[in-house]
Amino acid sequence: MKMKKYILLFLCFFCLCGCSHGVGKFEDGTMQLSKLSDKINQKSINGDWQFPLLNKEAISLNEVSKLYEMDMINIKECEVHSSLIPAQMGEIAFFHVEEKEDSMMKQAVEKHIAQLKSKWINLILEADAVLSEVKEGRIGEYYYVIVGSDAQKVVNYIQNMK
Repeated sequence: MKMKKYILLFLCFFCLCGCSHGVGKFEDGTMQLSKLSDKINQKSINGDWQFPLLNKEAISLNEVSKLYEMDMINIKECEVHSSLIPAQMGEIAFFHVEEKEDSMMKQAVEKHIAQLKSKWINLILEADAVLSEVKEGRIGEYYYVIVGSDAQKVVNYIQNMK
């Protein structure tokens, strides 16, 4: 009889743990950003979209502050990955930040994209097209920025993770 209770308890625990996608939720601020980045990269490897392959290591907070020209004091957490091949101009960025900071985030993204345009516009034919299709917005407690080909597919993927 005890064995049945243990098996039942194990099955309940297994069901509870197995019912989520394993990376947390945007709505309650529990998203595990490094795992999410890994999942996005895996979809690129699998050929689910044409989004550039990303560096495994996230960009340091100090570097993010420089790239986006913003003070990180109001950012609870962030994860930014750039493409393995810089000329592919791929980037994903997730900022755990309060909604009242959205205007600051929009300004920071505008500055960052302007820097990318000035860097790549004369070197890469697709630069203007890719950088004109940047996707940014809010999902739950996070502000996201997606740069790269098939950015909309990446956005659809993260929006379906709710």
